[in-house]
Amino acid sequence: MLSLLMLIYMSNVILVIIISKMKKLWESTNIFKYLTFLSIICFMSLVVAKSPNYSQMVNSQGGKVIFKEGNKPRRYAKRNERLEKNNQKLIIKGNKKNLARLILRGPKVSYNGSLLQIGPSSTETQYQFSCISENGKFTIGWKKGTKSDGCGEGMYVRRPKNQRKNHLKNLFAHFPTYEEEEIIIKPAQEEDTLVQIYIEENQQIVTPLIKDIVIISPDDPNGKRIKEGQQWTYNSETNQESINSIDPQSILDSPELQDFLTPENWHSDSLSMQVNSEVKEQITALQEQGKEIGSINCASEKGLTSTESNISTFINFRNNSSQSLQIFWINFDGQRIKYADLEPGQEYKQQTYLSHPWIVANESGKCLRIYFPTKEEGFFSITN
Repeated sequence: MLSLLMLIYMSNVILVIIISKMKKLWESTNIFKYLTFLSIICFMSLVVAKSPNYSQMVNSQGGKVIFKEGNKPRRYAKRNERLEKNNQKLIIKGNKKNLARLILRGPKVSYNGSLLQIGPSSTETQYQFSCISENGKFTIGWKKGTKSDGCGEGMYVRRPKNQRKNHLKNLFAHFPTYEEEEIIIKPAQEEDTLVQIYIEENQQIVTPLIKDIVIISPDDPNGKRIKEGQQWTYNSETNQESINSIDPQSILDSPELQDFLTPENWHSDSLSMQVNSEVKEQITALQEQGKEIGSINCASEKGLTSTESNISTFINFRNNSSQSLQIFWINFDGQRIKYADLEPGQEYKQQTYLSHPWIVANESGKCLRIYFPTKEEGFFSITN
């Protein structure tokens, strides 16, 4: 009898604890937002699951690329490796050289309009078919007009562990935890779009480099628009997200992105002439759009001056044109001060400050573009 009373008492205590914790959960989170987000995830999963038919690795760089399928032993990925099942992954070991390039394929080996570069990153990068990114760095190019095929409905990104909602795991260990929570990234419009995603232990960083994107998350189930020139960051330790202004041109002109935007790096003999042609056309369109980002027209030279010299940084110029160039600093009086001559193929690195404008001119001194430094070391490529 005593044992039965003790059992009833303990059951009531456990019930009170559960109700109390569920009440706190209800008050601390917008459960309706989360349910809305889950419904979007379920719906979009059904759509994306139908396409692409498979992802094909066209080439890799650096160390070996690892292929993993379910619980089977890992192996090195083969040349032109295909991912066709939802339990298949590519894993890139973390360093600044390793990467793999994939294109997404549709019915009858057509091209679905999405380019995906996995890596390089200092941390291990994982890509899971069909459109899920886990850890590391990803660069994604969407072709104009891409819809449901080729991750057109969005790239799924694993969100880092959310400390705020950890008590769900303690209460219901058999439920999916928020460590498996995903956000969805997709083009804001059906335009040629380029975005870079970086995922590490405690944060996600999403940077639209060409055109705007939309991020769908549990906190924003209807989607939040992130504009070209902005960077969205989510910190799982503080459960906070932020949006900061950045210069996308400094990223586009980095050696890593210049390699991405080189059509020859995506060419593969295993692809048909038609697919190779479509990929080249897409890369060329991204190149053209990227040329005008982050710099300003020469008509703005009059009236420009350097101001304070508080935040030091570096700026890099690379002459990818066929003509000789001159590099000028605009001083505090608005006058040009020549710093370097740059022959075709040459590079020039200069310490500077955030508010100091720089001019790239041809041999005769005609201004071609005006560039501004960024907090991160900037890379600017000058073409014809």
